[in-house]
Amino acid sequence: MGLASCLCLGAVAAHFYPGGTYWDREAVGFGLTNFWCDLLRPVALSGADNGVGARAAQFALLALALGLGPFFSLARAELGFAGWRRLVTNFGAWGGRIAIILVAAGTGRLPSAVHDWAILLGAPLGLLTLCLVVVCSSRLARFLPLLGGAGLALGLWNLLEYAREALLRAPSWPGLPLVQKAATLAVLTFLTLFLAQALRRDAGQRERAQHRG
Repeated sequence: MGLASCLCLGAVAAHFYPGGTYWDREAVGFGLTNFWCDLLRPVALSGADNGVGARAAQFALLALALGLGPFFSLARAELGFAGWRRLVTNFGAWGGRIAIILVAAGTGRLPSAVHDWAILLGAPLGLLTLCLVVVCSSRLARFLPLLGGAGLALGLWNLLEYAREALLRAPSWPGLPLVQKAATLAVLTFLTLFLAQALRRDAGQRERAQHRG
């Protein structure tokens, strides 16, 4: 439910975004060269008001943060995580969700350092947790690690390039928004298919238990 709400609210935010990118302030609407975080700005990069879209984007990220909690709880149960694996997923999931909330609340409203450090500190925790789930996801379906691995690789590429630009003040790379969108698509697809496979396995187990009964 949280992931579906995030997608719907994100679409609303993109629809209402007036325009403007870091490379073209005159661009109209939300496009491939926009970052997701552009949607959170109360004033778009073009200078136009983005109050409605920014509020929708905030709720989209909050829905994502809320939805990731049940997902990782389900993943721990389905994959039988215990001991250090359970500790890592708990810590990483909470760290990543807190970072998402900070990004949602602070982008365009608080100093840019809040946004930057929320990503630089929270994203590695989220990627670490996701990596553990991806590595073990073959217990549900053989194709899941391949899809999840692609999402992790793109997410790591996105994070490293973002860190290079934020920490070294390097020139912004126009291709980064495309990498960000590809990483988002791969990760959300992995999460959706993981949930589908988990629900399918649980349904099969219940059906077998009923037959035995």
